[in-house]
Amino acid sequence: MIGAGIFGLTGIAAGEAGPVGLLLAFFFNGLVTSLTGLTYAELGAAYPQAGGGYAWVKEGLARIFGFYAGWISWFSHSVACSLYGVLFGTFFAELLELGGVSFGEETILFGLTGEELAVKVLAVLAILTFTIINVRGSSETGLVGSIITIFKVVVLGVLVFFGLRALQNIPNWAD
Repeated sequence: MIGAGIFGLTGIAAGEAGPVGLLLAFFFNGLVTSLTGLTYAELGAAYPQAGGGYAWVKEGLARIFGFYAGWISWFSHSVACSLYGVLFGTFFAELLELGGVSFGEETILFGLTGEELAVKVLAVLAILTFTIINVRGSSETGLVGSIITIFKVVVLGVLVFFGLRALQNIPNWAD
């Protein structure tokens, strides 16, 4: 489980919390994520029917709480999906600009600059692409999910490698 926050929020968190705070945040986030993953695995094995969190809450509590859990899950996944889309649009637009594509700084449409419009269009295209993949079926969704997870692990590995190499060139890092 590697969310988009590690790519989009790490710099902000490092600026706010500092290096020690960032390490603590990663530690506790990893702990909570591990506990969540283990809980999902245990409940998924105990209740193998479709429905996930909705079915588990409905089984353990009153039916209305299952209804609430289902809607909260849907809403939280929608918010996460929009975050992923915006982060993809932002990073891909930046990549295109590094490749020489210019979106312009003037206002084009609805008060948006060329770059802002490009980010939003790329975000919508990314979300539509993954919606189509998801609608096609679970095998396609699982395959694409595995490919993306491998890609994210490789990207994070490259970032860690170059980050550690950069630390070797800082003479007074402790200061």
